[in-house]
Amino acid sequence: MGGLQEICCGKTASLTKNEMKVVQFFCEGRLIINNRKDTLMQCDLQMESLMRIQESILYNCDARVEMAEAVYKAVGNGTEVGLLNFLQDADVPIHLLINKKIGNILMISPHSPETKRSAVAIESPDRPNMVSIYIKGAPEMLINYCAKINMGSADRTQELGQAEKAEIIDHIDKMAMQALRVIGMAYIELSRDQYE
Repeated sequence: MGGLQEICCGKTASLTKNEMKVVQFFCEGRLIINNRKDTLMQCDLQMESLMRIQESILYNCDARVEMAEAVYKAVGNGTEVGLLNFLQDADVPIHLLINKKIGNILMISPHSPETKRSAVAIESPDRPNMVSIYIKGAPEMLINYCAKINMGSADRTQELGQAEKAEIIDHIDKMAMQALRVIGMAYIELSRDQYE
């Protein structure tokens, strides 16, 4: 340490504002630029994809929604607040929907440096006797556990082969080169019996 001339350090919210925002996302095999408040609902995604995005953000989340100055505001981890704001910008009533997880969570696996992901198993509030497991984390890790991808076609999913994985990894790399924090989201839905 005696040879150091300068030390530059900082933490979130001292050098940066800790105001995360979704600027782009890759879904149904295409990159979507989030350039207006209602991009999510206006980008022609299938209802299944829209539902899974919303549920993944709302259910696998430690952030909370509070009333502040007559509006509902997301409070908590900067990344999760940014994701909740993304839904709010699309007029998703997060203050109502986030409450659906109360009493329905079966398992939580918090984010850790070793796994680089968090997961939640939730008994679906809207699909009786079904359990959804939502995972978010490092996309380059999650992709290795995925077998299918939502593509927005009539059958909704297709096999996720090596070519599709390579394309997704290419998009991950391009986002990372833009200094974006890249987060992957994956899910599986099981019957309650399968989950048990």
